[in-house]
Amino acid sequence: MYHAVTLENHEACGHVHVPYGAFAAQLQWLYENGYETITVSEIGDPRQSEAKKVVLTFDDGYYSLYHLVTPLLKRYRFSATLFLTTYPVGAASYDVLPALEKEFPEGDRPLTWQELEEMEHSCWDIQAHGHQHLVHNTLGLHALTAEIEKSKTVIERHLNKAVRFYAFPYGRYNHPCLRITRELGFVKVFTVQPALARFSSNRFRMPRIEVNRYVTMEQFAHKVCTGFGSRGEQLRWFVLQFVYRNVKWKDRIRAIYRKIRK
Repeated sequence: MYHAVTLENHEACGHVHVPYGAFAAQLQWLYENGYETITVSEIGDPRQSEAKKVVLTFDDGYYSLYHLVTPLLKRYRFSATLFLTTYPVGAASYDVLPALEKEFPEGDRPLTWQELEEMEHSCWDIQAHGHQHLVHNTLGLHALTAEIEKSKTVIERHLNKAVRFYAFPYGRYNHPCLRITRELGFVKVFTVQPALARFSSNRFRMPRIEVNRYVTMEQFAHKVCTGFGSRGEQLRWFVLQFVYRNVKWKDRIRAIYRKIRK
């Protein structure tokens, strides 16, 4: 899971955005170690061996994906999925999203529909990531449904394609989120929980492995091979996944925690 790629390593632009040199080295490592990219639709396909397969995903929709990432993907004959936030498409800045944290790279504007159409017909698969990048588990049912459905219908209208995959902004979700995405026809939904995606993975809570500016090449290789940055992280998420197996229980635990904090 990536976001933007930056030409310089500016601290002010947020830890989720990866410097170009580091990103290029990561793609080269994947290529030299025999990895092939597959699409999100192919995850869990029994015709695809799980060994040496990787899905590259990017969130939001930054111009750097068109300008910097696409040439690298083409160099290695890789493909990628963009989970697109639709409201800011064509805007001059991500300032149009008041709920989005102000840590996006300076000058890295949202993509335009023309650029997205070029990407879709190149090495990208454009899927949905909300309309205004709102925190989903804080929304009422009407607002939540509109936020998810709008992103799906806007992409389908502009790019003339079926949108069947969704990624929760910030990775935040609750039981209504899972129910609504299912009702709207999504077939896989992605979180920010680390792990390797397997045939047995819950298709409405698919894991993704975050790659940020602080990930070293050694850590990157470990994440690709294991799904986790360290044994400590793996143990922590094993416990959380056990606790949160039932999403309704997860929602209740979070509600109790919020009351205690108040």
